[in-house]
Amino acid sequence: MKAKKLTILISIFLIVTLIIVLASTIFTLKTVSFNFLNKKYVLETNELQDYVKNVNIPYGDSIFLLDKDQLATDLEKNNAYLKVVKIETTFPSNIVIHASEREELFAIKVEDNKYAVVDKGLKILRYCTDEYLSQDQLRPIVVEIGYADVDFADYNYQLCDFVEISHVSEILKSISTAFEKSGYNITSLKGFANKITLNESANFKKSNTSIEYDLEFVKTVEIDTKYGIKLSINNAYQYFDKKIALALGAYEMEHDKHNTDGEILVFEKEDKIVGVYRKD
Repeated sequence: MKAKKLTILISIFLIVTLIIVLASTIFTLKTVSFNFLNKKYVLETNELQDYVKNVNIPYGDSIFLLDKDQLATDLEKNNAYLKVVKIETTFPSNIVIHASEREELFAIKVEDNKYAVVDKGLKILRYCTDEYLSQDQLRPIVVEIGYADVDFADYNYQLCDFVEISHVSEILKSISTAFEKSGYNITSLKGFANKITLNESANFKKSNTSIEYDLEFVKTVEIDTKYGIKLSINNAYQYFDKKIALALGAYEMEHDKHNTDGEILVFEKEDKIVGVYRKD
């Protein structure tokens, strides 16, 4: 009986030893490759060494112990336009990094002739000037922050940081989400809007023969479209998706009438969301 137990223990020991040997020799990281899930523009000419420069790739370590989350974080921190979607292990000794290129969406004004260009996740991809923004018809949308308690320059954000400013970050993410729900992707949104202004408050009066509104606008989102009509959304932190959808519906009606100026005002009135077009 003792001999049988000893034999089992020895067998277990040999198996464990074999696993350790295999893990430390065969199943160690030897190669890394990238698979891009979308077309590259900014990163079009990049090679493998460009992505892994200044990144600690644990070559020679067991692939079973690879910290994929940390590796993804390090890669994104060192590559502004890179978004790691998934890191796949391909046995026995390789990993494939499935990635995409981040697309410029907003250019947040920092100061005169200086902008922080961000994607829809508000990662800072580059800093630029007016000259950069004038080069491409589908340039990022200029964002001006008119909140009295927010000065973007005070935050001293660096390349690859994510913008996290109360109210500002929330509403910018809501804008891209709301337009996406209305059928706009990033490219079509950039083709639609010239500038977005986040304002603390604004006053306007709208009247005609049947109705009059005298409103105090608070936390407004004002969107200057490339067609000329302006969208002004009041109280942007409530029902924003519905307000954008209504604004876009009104915009299409005025567009079909060939109106190229004026303003569509969207606000809440008596528990309803109202859209009104005015032309001064």
